[in-house]
Amino acid sequence: MSLIQSWLDAERQSGRSKTEAVARLNHATGAHHSLSRVGEWERGVRELPSSARAHMVAVALPWVLADCGVSHMINYLIDQLS
Repeated sequence: MSLIQSWLDAERQSGRSKTEAVARLNHATGAHHSLSRVGEWERGVRELPSSARAHMVAVALPWVLADCGVSHMINYLIDQLS
């Protein structure tokens, strides 16, 4: 599974739509990415900017770890990344 898909899955698990996820990404990074730009990243047409990648990792990592049964490490890892 790709980082982008993991990020979108994590956002959906929190009750957010793809549009809301992109709005949160833009707010967090100060960018103005569109839904079509996210599609380009998914298809590999454009390179994922490092600021977007960092945000996606921060959102997806706790969800992925919990999904893998490593939930006891989530708070520790987040503290280490902060």
